[in-house]
Amino acid sequence: MQTILLTINNGSSISPLTIFAMITVVSIASIYYFKRTTTNSQKNNNNNDDNNDKKKLNKLKALGRLVVKEWTITKVQHEYIHKIAKRFKVDISSVVTRLIVQANKEDNKRKKFIFRVVRCDNCSQSSTGGYKVDVELELDLLHTKWLDNVHTKCNHASVDKTLRIILDFYIGVVLKDGEMENRFFDFNE
Repeated sequence: MQTILLTINNGSSISPLTIFAMITVVSIASIYYFKRTTTNSQKNNNNNDDNNDKKKLNKLKALGRLVVKEWTITKVQHEYIHKIAKRFKVDISSVVTRLIVQANKEDNKRKKFIFRVVRCDNCSQSSTGGYKVDVELELDLLHTKWLDNVHTKCNHASVDKTLRIILDFYIGVVLKDGEMENRFFDFNE
């Protein structure tokens, strides 16, 4: 049996098993960090915001501040946002908006972790992150501008990639902790 090693710039070698272990540790650390830093005050703020979601959406529509655009996301992300929308009886745009707002609420350390640390939660070797599908979303103009700003600052390949990073990060968190899913998406509290 032959061992395959990855050679780094400084000449040292790393085995694929070591790389897998490092990715696993980073994924587990991100979940632990997220659980530890999410506080009850954040939950209370989210609940207050939930009560006004429909009013805000109607107001944004009236002001012409909603941007309707097709976004490219992975098939897994597409299925997940549809599942959450059905479960909580809201549209998929509300689900995505909730995650954008959550990402924007994070402190700078967390934002750097979300947008600058490469996590391969949905990829495999020689993959582009999974099959992509288009989805039409109605997002607040300010949210689309914020996504564009993050895309520019972080040098992501596209604004769609920035959205996929948000979806990938938070879906990874909530799939491992059902309580977080309820905290993020319970629109009725």
